[in-house]
Amino acid sequence: MPLTIKTVAVSTTISVEDFERLSPSDDRRLELVNGRIVESSFPPPIHNLVAMHVVRLLGAFVDLHRLGLVLPARTGYILSRQPATVRGPDISFLSARRLASVDLHHNIEGAPDLAVEVLSPSDTIAAMRTKLEQYLAAGATAVWVLHPKAREAQVFEPGPRPRLLIAEDTLACQELLPGFSLRVAELFPAAR
Repeated sequence: MPLTIKTVAVSTTISVEDFERLSPSDDRRLELVNGRIVESSFPPPIHNLVAMHVVRLLGAFVDLHRLGLVLPARTGYILSRQPATVRGPDISFLSARRLASVDLHHNIEGAPDLAVEVLSPSDTIAAMRTKLEQYLAAGATAVWVLHPKAREAQVFEPGPRPRLLIAEDTLACQELLPGFSLRVAELFPAAR
């Protein structure tokens, strides 16, 4: 019998397996962070517009060049089993190489090759930093954080410092997406 959200106490930690058996009664977005369920509120429309636009841009490029698969939000990635952590980036990319060993009928073991997060007003710096660190520690090659209001992007990769890109800069990730590049301003269709 599946668990329901109401049966999980706030002070209780759960496993990845218990989290996967949850059956929320509504359309809430849930993640598992260090064994605790974290619920996200609905993002503002600009968040969804940017996310959908980026899924279309990346998806078209990835499909054309047969590089792998671009997935929208609500795709779960098991970043850690101890402590139990399942995250769902706003947009993710799995390379063709990774797809060969992925079961698309279940949450995906490990981080996506590329995770993309679109900032919302409810996102805190501390929570976003934790999420980025978890993606990179679990094997992500890169994480892009998009700032719709500022029309900027931050690129995080294993190593010293993130790169901040403004509207006129070019965003590219040749290691994962050879040949893909675009001006950062092109990521934000509603902000033009």
